[in-house]
Amino acid sequence: MPQILKAVASGLMIATSDWSHLVKLSFFLHRSQKIEVLKELLEEATPKPDMVKVEFGVVDGYAGEKCLLEVEATAVILS
Repeated sequence: MPQILKAVASGLMIATSDWSHLVKLSFFLHRSQKIEVLKELLEEATPKPDMVKVEFGVVDGYAGEKCLLEVEATAVILS
């Protein structure tokens, strides 16, 4: 989870936004994994992002066969 949140933070920064402007964080987890474990890892994450909406979905696969999790962050852009 720390690497995932770091990657999201970097993406937000590139888009000239930050965690305070996050509107939604979507997790798409491979069907072979347990959403409960993902939720626990997010709960334990430090620093904990203050998010408006978090959603979880189960998927069968991604473009990369080795991927078990995809994350999409939606935020407003600072002007």
